[in-house]
Amino acid sequence: MNEVKSKGERIIKELLDESNIKYVYEYPLLIMERRDEEIKQRIWYPDFWLSEFGIVIEYFGMKGKKSYDEGVEHKKKTYKQLNIDLIPVYPDTLEKDYKSYILKKIQQIINSKNKIFKENLNRN
Repeated sequence: MNEVKSKGERIIKELLDESNIKYVYEYPLLIMERRDEEIKQRIWYPDFWLSEFGIVIEYFGMKGKKSYDEGVEHKKKTYKQLNIDLIPVYPDTLEKDYKSYILKKIQQIINSKNKIFKENLNRN
């Protein structure tokens, strides 16, 4: 695997490795991005793609810079519109109990998907 680009990404990588969670670093995702009422195809490279679960983990390490924060909000909105589950991680997240935060988020997303799956099964 390629080396990560930041200390924050390294911390997340180590947690995923320790937890035996499969991921691809900067896996290219084709995104249908909406900007100014136009839809364009873009390729995004999320920090971590958990392909088994359809989850993206993004480390937003430059929080507090206006243009960066606007880009973060756009990414979050786009992922939501496309029903791609996102776990955002910020520098202050890593100062707390980040392991519990990330692992609980993964578990919550998996539980939510299982619930939806079971509800769909029961409809048939």
